[in-house]
Amino acid sequence: MRFSQSVDMALHALWYMAKHSPEEPVQIKDLARCVRVSESYLARVMHWLAKAGLLKSIRGKNGGFTFKRPPAQITIADVVIAIDSDAAQFDCSWEERGCELHAGCSLVNLFHEAQKRMLEVLEQMTIADIAALESGAQQRSKWLAPEDQGLKVLPSACPSAPKSCIA
Repeated sequence: MRFSQSVDMALHALWYMAKHSPEEPVQIKDLARCVRVSESYLARVMHWLAKAGLLKSIRGKNGGFTFKRPPAQITIADVVIAIDSDAAQFDCSWEERGCELHAGCSLVNLFHEAQKRMLEVLEQMTIADIAALESGAQQRSKWLAPEDQGLKVLPSACPSAPKSCIA
């Protein structure tokens, strides 16, 4: 399963906002520098998130983007669906191939069940959970398998000094 670069960018931007500026507007230029992505691409992704009701856009000199809903109420599934609503869709081309197995096809059923379970997992983790995991402030979530409970969170690729990144 592969999510788009837009989903990756959105998750990193929201994670950074939740960790460093959960209640203050963040300007695209500052966020793009911290997350190390193109300003124009990030602006487009942030507008998609605003259109989905996850963020709000604030105009003006001190404007930017801020959370419309608290990070604790935004799941990873919300972000994936807002950016790539069909990211995990399995589209069988049985009609194009003239396949005779389409009625009750076990492959289609298997992939639909896998999609359902993946979304269930992504609905259990919020942006606030990710920010807390990164800082080590939260117990490991139920989404981690018992054998993964001892995993260490890798250091962030984003700068850790929010004042140097978020004005």
